[in-house]
Amino acid sequence: MQEKYVEYLKAVHQIFENNFSESYREANVKRRARLLPNISTIYRRWLYAALVENTMLTPANVMEALSCHFGLSADISPVIGLRPGGRFTGTELMMRLYDIADHPVIGDLRAAVAFCAPTAELCNDESLGDAQAAELSAKLSLNDPHYASYLIGIAQQMKLLVKFPSIYANRVQASKDCEARLSAPDETLFAEIVEASVAYAAYNLCDLIPLPEILFSETFIRSLLRNPMQTDEIFQRAYDLLGISLEDILDFDPEEEYDALDEAFISGTFMMGIALDKYFFTPFGYYLKLIRPLYTLPFDFGNEFAGYLEAGFEDEELKVAFFSPCSQYYFTDLGLKYFKQAPTRENYYDVKSLLTPGILNEALFASPGAPQQIPPHIRKAVAAQVPVSTVYSLKIRNESDTALWLSMDIPSEATLHRLYQEVSEIFAVSGDYSFYHGETESPFTEYVSPKRGKRAKKNTGIPLGKLDFEHQENLLLSIKGLQGPFNNASARFSLKMVEIKPREAGTVYPAVTRMSKKMRILMAEDE
Repeated sequence: MQEKYVEYLKAVHQIFENNFSESYREANVKRRARLLPNISTIYRRWLYAALVENTMLTPANVMEALSCHFGLSADISPVIGLRPGGRFTGTELMMRLYDIADHPVIGDLRAAVAFCAPTAELCNDESLGDAQAAELSAKLSLNDPHYASYLIGIAQQMKLLVKFPSIYANRVQASKDCEARLSAPDETLFAEIVEASVAYAAYNLCDLIPLPEILFSETFIRSLLRNPMQTDEIFQRAYDLLGISLEDILDFDPEEEYDALDEAFISGTFMMGIALDKYFFTPFGYYLKLIRPLYTLPFDFGNEFAGYLEAGFEDEELKVAFFSPCSQYYFTDLGLKYFKQAPTRENYYDVKSLLTPGILNEALFASPGAPQQIPPHIRKAVAAQVPVSTVYSLKIRNESDTALWLSMDIPSEATLHRLYQEVSEIFAVSGDYSFYHGETESPFTEYVSPKRGKRAKKNTGIPLGKLDFEHQENLLLSIKGLQGPFNNASARFSLKMVEIKPREAGTVYPAVTRMSKKMRILMAEDE
């Protein structure tokens, strides 16, 4: 049984190994080397990202389900490291137990304090330099320089490390009572680490996210830990203090030009997400294992690597690239135990009952030797067990005026002709039309209007669910013989499928969910 457990764990991990290795081989040789010390951070993002979009089937959840399936503790979590050698030859997967009375962070904190003996020089922002962080992280249970810097911050927050008098450098040393305090029972020390992490998060979030009133207080951080909420709701709490809505922020479009105030909001939103991940989601999730973040979209190795490699060689630019806010989070078993909370549908995902042996058999055990087939198997297994209508979220833009755009949710059973009718009504245009599954008007991907259906192999009576959006996410709508407010004789609309999600009970579809400011003004004038 133990051999099977290890086999299945490696099969899941191999998805990361294969994709990382491929992206690393294709990356710029000079830039890619700086990614290796941060491989644990990259692994963290993949670990909590859905293997199949809009599901809870993340590698972290699947691995926990495997542990439970084989009668092991749900508090066992994966850690990776690089294989020995000067060059990248692959990664090693290790499983560690995270328990209140036996938590790796306790030994790691002791190691971090010992690392600073007799004194240690820190950067101006009280953090370790890159070389120091790499040296310390090699001594820890989690070989991650960001984790090493976090531990030094926590040690200072707990006053285990204090200032060492120095004129020309920022130095710290162990406090006089450090040894006695670090000898406390592990459960006591773990509670102190959690409280220090709360204070550390509050201090940094307040410092990095200036608001008219204090939002990220220690009380609010504790509330976030005891009552998990959607990340969007956290953002909205901040925007409420600024008198703006989340919809105003979501309506911003990167292809439009904005004034200085709008750009400040966009930049502030971006930095808030990074700060939340760095000081809240990652410490309480990846490091302490009290909560489990969830990214509802799969980890895109190509795009993520491009972001890492495009970041400047300045330390801060690269560090920022590794952090991104999750969609939501919920308690782990350890979190429920530590905060003495009862599990509910809102705060806990019970892998033991929801990732059933049936799903595991269909999704994972079907092909343990072929990791690339695991996501398709999971998609098939989930689809078979959750027979709900799928909804497509489309972003629709008028190509002759890109400031005119909107987002629409439409069910997969709706036909292309129904989609045309919606676009036609909203943009007040009509005429003979064709859809093209792609970004160009190719006769090989054309779906023609019902008027020409008898003379064409394809027509717009087919449902959207029959289109292969997995491999081509774009549609092009071309309307000729135009009747409407435009001067030209034809119009083109680009449609991009941005999200696939389950249908919500009580919602009437199709439904416009967002639109640009110019589109809103145009529709108000029509009314």
